Amino acid sequence: MRKSYLVSTALASGVAMTGAAAAQDISLRGFGGVQIGGNLEATVSLDVDGPTSYTLENSDDVDLENGFIVGGALGVKIGDVTIDLEGAFRDVGEIVFDVPDYYGGGTVSYDVEANLYSAMVNGWYELPLTPQLGLYAGAGIGLAYLDVDEDIDAKAAFAFQLGAGVRVNITDNVAIGGGYRYFSAMGLIDDSYSEVYGAYTLTYGYELDYTESSFIVEAVFSF
Repeated sequence: MRKSYLVSTALASGVAMTGAAAAQDISLRGFGGVQIGGNLEATVSLDVDGPTSYTLENSDDVDLENGFIVGGALGVKIGDVTIDLEGAFRDVGEIVFDVPDYYGGGTVSYDVEANLYSAMVNGWYELPLTPQLGLYAGAGIGLAYLDVDEDIDAKAAFAFQLGAGVRVNITDNVAIGGGYRYFSAMGLIDDSYSEVYGAYTLTYGYELDYTESSFIVEAVFSF
């Protein structure tokens, strides 16, 4: 499943939001920042099914280099709650990890460059402190896709995020601010294949999960 699936999902959600926004405030949000504390958990497994059945599994945690995130969102404000549709690009950078080679013995090393694309539907609750200053917090769910520079079977996977921040109203229609995001995508790579040896069937499985923290700055334009 490729990035086109994320695009079609975003367009379908956008049509639904347009109808809901008929008499509500609409906002455009642009943001960018640095992602820190990125982590990948690579898991490889071997299921043996036959006269004797058993499972072997091993995981390798990989700490990622700091990268950057950029994105934008279209939102609808209803009272103190904003629902928005967000698209983002993350520069994951170089990924280096080792997993056991259950077939040939030893380990298999991967060294790839990767980017992450996401499409999220978020809900943000805003708490005004003064006419110019306010806090917000919220969460979102959606899809993420890991684009790597090798022939690895990546797919669109479930993702969620949590966030909080502060905003300053510059005018009635423009605000700037900053915040924190925690983002997680599970099963970005989820692949398996089987081989038959006599009375035994061997099934090899591979899975990759991603988490990160990021600090962003943003600008919000209301209409």
